[in-house]
Amino acid sequence: MKVEVEGLGDVKITDKAIDAIVLNMVYETSYLSNDPRTKIGAMLCDLDLLKRPLGGQIIGGIYGWNHLFEAYRDEEKKEKLKDRAYKHKKITHAEDHAISQANKFYNEGLGISPSKMGLWVLDVPCNGCSDKIIKAKIPRVVTHLPYALLHVDEEYNSLKKKKQNIQKMQNEGIQVLFYPLDVGQKAYMDNQEIDFKALFSH
Repeated sequence: MKVEVEGLGDVKITDKAIDAIVLNMVYETSYLSNDPRTKIGAMLCDLDLLKRPLGGQIIGGIYGWNHLFEAYRDEEKKEKLKDRAYKHKKITHAEDHAISQANKFYNEGLGISPSKMGLWVLDVPCNGCSDKIIKAKIPRVVTHLPYALLHVDEEYNSLKKKKQNIQKMQNEGIQVLFYPLDVGQKAYMDNQEIDFKALFSH
């Protein structure tokens, strides 16, 4: 199903229950991030998950979360992170983290190729992560619609740039889907609490 979303144009909505389940797990994973402001989670899972009936199965995958290369505990260092350009040089993104882990396991003979996995991530991948998804030949990306609309940074991840990244992945044959997750949870984005359930109650 396609719907028109302001700022993102026509987007495909998935109704698969497995997508909601995995995105909930990704949501919990995001709290492993040591970024004091923005917490993003990602997960790569075998696409065979989509073919299995739900009910008692254990869902396993390779997790990733955005994290800074060093701890920023004191106030002086935390202040530096308000400069987005500075921060972007110091952080590994969730998608990059998950893809790097998957490639490592695959090269060691401990897992399957990312090209046979789907990627679930809280937000629309940035330009650099979109390129890495394309390079890894990941065929399916599912993201969280409320997060995509609300977590916007004009310099690095405006809705216009998110739309461009979606189109870039689609042009490479990647299926990009959104899930309008309504789990009544609260996420912390830029120190604001956002109630996703309330967002979709209008």
